[in-house]
Amino acid sequence: MSGTKILWGQIGVVTLIAVIAVWVATQYVAWCLGYQTQLGPPWFELSEWPVYYPPALFWWWYFYDAYAPGVFFRGALIASSGGFLSIAIAVGMSVLRAREAKRVETYGSARWADTEEVRAAGLLEPDGVVLGRYEQDVDFH
Repeated sequence: MSGTKILWGQIGVVTLIAVIAVWVATQYVAWCLGYQTQLGPPWFELSEWPVYYPPALFWWWYFYDAYAPGVFFRGALIASSGGFLSIAIAVGMSVLRAREAKRVETYGSARWADTEEVRAAGLLEPDGVVLGRYEQDVDFH
């Protein structure tokens, strides 16, 4: 696998985690503030619960932080935890990819065969063409 290949799946997972964390933080702040009308209209309602746009947290934080700094601080902790979780997931996925890359057997890759592979290929039989020597002396009498 090329080091320059863009891993869209990994980027998607990390982005999704970050967006979900911000969205949870937004909903938490709206809940703490009692879904007041000053927060603006919700994006949609789900079983009579207002659901706001994920970035609404930042708009509210700018305008209303002075009125409820503790609420916005906890909301920021929730949102930032998604960022830290995204970083951890990205590192974990990269480590998994690096481990898989060690076992790649594509055309052009080469390595020495182990004993089981040599035996399975039938190269330890006494007859046939000599391809090389494998851990034993060959007597050419």
